[in-house]
Amino acid sequence: DSLSQKYILNSMNQYSQALSLSQKHVFQALPRLLTLWFEFTAIDTTDQISNNQDQANQSMVEFVKAIPAIAYYSVLPQLISRIGHPDPDTVTIVTAILKRVLLKFPAQAMWHLAWLRHSVHKDRRQKGDDIFKVAQKSLHR
Repeated sequence: DSLSQKYILNSMNQYSQALSLSQKHVFQALPRLLTLWFEFTAIDTTDQISNNQDQANQSMVEFVKAIPAIAYYSVLPQLISRIGHPDPDTVTIVTAILKRVLLKFPAQAMWHLAWLRHSVHKDRRQKGDDIFKVAQKSLHR
């Protein structure tokens, strides 16, 4: 119902604000934030829930900018596993987060992301190639 959806959106907002202020509880707060987001945007849509899912994705775009890139390093496996999420907007944001982490910490993140390039799933392999191409262009400047 709409009240539950508002609670989810409010919880996501509170977790992101906490993470933007301090990294003290990053190992608890960031996985919870991502789980709320991934599960909420994976629900089959109606008009009302679709609007709230769009709002959740828009909020995550802002949260990604506010939360330091180093924080996402702790949840790379969770992010990589959702590269095949059913919601295309969510996948776009996850890909942007992975690109950001790879650009900031190439030596460390490369090992986590390398298996995407050799995945048996064509879609995952394509997304892995895209992530590495963007990083390669940016790092060679």
